[in-house]
Amino acid sequence: MIPLPSSRFSYEDAGISPGSVAAVVYNGKVVYAVFADEGPGNIIGEGSYALATALGIDPDPDTGGTDGPVTFIVFPGQVPDPVENNTAIDSVGSAAATAWVGDSASAHRS
Repeated sequence: MIPLPSSRFSYEDAGISPGSVAAVVYNGKVVYAVFADEGPGNIIGEGSYALATALGIDPDPDTGGTDGPVTFIVFPGQVPDPVENNTAIDSVGSAAATAWVGDSASAHRS
């Protein structure tokens, strides 16, 4: 979940739109997901039951969750087609992450 646009942060100003792919990192594991929900300005990083399960986080809405850290890296403009297809999400997410790490590694070598 990404907070609704506010003076503190606006996902729209960051080029993020619903359907944008994110790499979600927890405890050394990376899972790709899509930004599909927005909520109050004081909440960020809520994920689906399936995302929690894939990351090894207790998905129970009453007793589950984690104190973190969980890292969310959203790739603006990277939207899978179809957006609900896990194979497409993984493919777009993996390519975006590889490009991002490659660009980052190149900047550090300069």
